[in-house]
Amino acid sequence: MTKDTFLIGEFDMDPYVKQASRADVAALNTEVILEAERQVYASDNTFPFFNPSADNFEFLTGAQLSAAIRGDEAGTDSDEDHE
Repeated sequence: MTKDTFLIGEFDMDPYVKQASRADVAALNTEVILEAERQVYASDNTFPFFNPSADNFEFLTGAQLSAAIRGDEAGTDSDEDHE
């Protein structure tokens, strides 16, 4: 396994290899984020995920994770929010 590879499987499924789309990666990252108890680790802050508080499938990046979890508008984290 590497930071560029992920593995998904089912018990009763024939094995195959698939090139994951950005949406596939974001969906997996979103599941990991939602199941995390305290922390999420990543090699950088550009990893994609879907905004868990949005009704649509809005792509966000790791840099926006903290704001998205807090429920800030559009998952953005600006300095103005902290003054």
